[in-house]
Amino acid sequence: LLAVAYQNEEGKWFYIEESALDKTQKTLTVQTTHFSDWGYFPLFYLDPSEALVDPGGQLTIKCMATVDDDLFIPLPGEPEVTVPYQPDAMYFGYWHYSGAGSLQGTGNSAQYKAPNAVPQQNPEAVSVTVKMERKGQFLLVSNITIRTDLHIHYMQVDETERNAGGLNYPSRLWLYGSFGADPGAGKRSVTINGTEVLIAFWTPGMIACDIPAEGPYSSGMVEVRTNNKTTSKLLNDWLVDMYYEKVESPGGSLTKKVHLVLRFRGDAEGFIPNEGVMMVGETDLNKSSKAIINMPTGTYTNHVSMDACGDYTVTWDPIQELVVERSLNSRFEGLSARVVHQPGGFDIKIRFMAEQVLMTHRKFVDCHSGSTLDHVKDDIEIQGFHETIIPLRFGASHSKASIRMGAMPVKTGTGVAAGLYFDVVDYVPDHFTTKLYWDQADPKFD
Repeated sequence: LLAVAYQNEEGKWFYIEESALDKTQKTLTVQTTHFSDWGYFPLFYLDPSEALVDPGGQLTIKCMATVDDDLFIPLPGEPEVTVPYQPDAMYFGYWHYSGAGSLQGTGNSAQYKAPNAVPQQNPEAVSVTVKMERKGQFLLVSNITIRTDLHIHYMQVDETERNAGGLNYPSRLWLYGSFGADPGAGKRSVTINGTEVLIAFWTPGMIACDIPAEGPYSSGMVEVRTNNKTTSKLLNDWLVDMYYEKVESPGGSLTKKVHLVLRFRGDAEGFIPNEGVMMVGETDLNKSSKAIINMPTGTYTNHVSMDACGDYTVTWDPIQELVVERSLNSRFEGLSARVVHQPGGFDIKIRFMAEQVLMTHRKFVDCHSGSTLDHVKDDIEIQGFHETIIPLRFGASHSKASIRMGAMPVKTGTGVAAGLYFDVVDYVPDHFTTKLYWDQADPKFD
């Protein structure tokens, strides 16, 4: 039930129907006539494919598909991979579960009820058959883990520091899991790398701790102790190098560049328990994030003849190691972002403005007589990707996963340098591009 897909220049994914599976070498192979970004994906899967539930808890399991067409009839062309949807029940057969709980499943969905105590076989497996028009038995499987009496399932960091009555902290760590009733001060603790942090409140399913935004115990192994029991989980740390480039002259001599250094703290293993409530919908960037501008001097001259005949020359002064510190998103200045924790990574929406940091010299020499020269300070901002969702995703589903390298679709025709003009027939949109891309970020604790 795996297929291979490629991504076109608009960011859309298409899958190749004819793929060869080699189970020995564990490869999927397709024939292609072009270079593209490629990846594998499931035609069908169960949602959730993995889950964590309390003893006696309930869970709805749905069959999902990723190609919006009849998968079993050859189609012309290459079908688009769409937003996952729940396909017709006709494609599915029997549901199967063997455990102390219960399962009621028909067609494309099932209701699972966990046993009232942690089972000996944990996690438990729920499966459903898929009706394929070829030989063999095809199963979709969901692995369901029953929580123990003390367990951290997921961790989220709120990077939005507070300074108000009763709410004073540089950042806050939210722990989701199974912790039992609060035994009271002196009988429980939360530590990061062996250093105790302040517990703001404790509930059976959630703990909130005030933690430093930077320093040796701002991330690392988190340990919860209560009633002589302990559980632990790794709060990891990533520095993402992201690059913005806006070409504003043919050949790129005038190119606005920003290097973003973005720090994230989070949990690369698991996600908030099914049907749980995320206490922080979105947060800021970590306060150690920053933008660095390094740009060499640049110049470009263009001759126009149709209107205002003459030569336009724009020259930029160099910018060396200009650092723009992170700002809270609510302040609408400098570098800021809204960060949303997602299954398998982070979604970010960046806002960046460095006002009047680029000194430009704009010269016009008339074909017949005279010339002008203006010295103007210009802004540098992330145009084209302002407030756009940028998906940063983990390369695996374990606590020491890296954030994968990636890029946003390149934008063309995004505008020329202020003060530079072209005859209409000479303007080539493909010469003016805007790019945003990032390197792979390995975790601090690997």
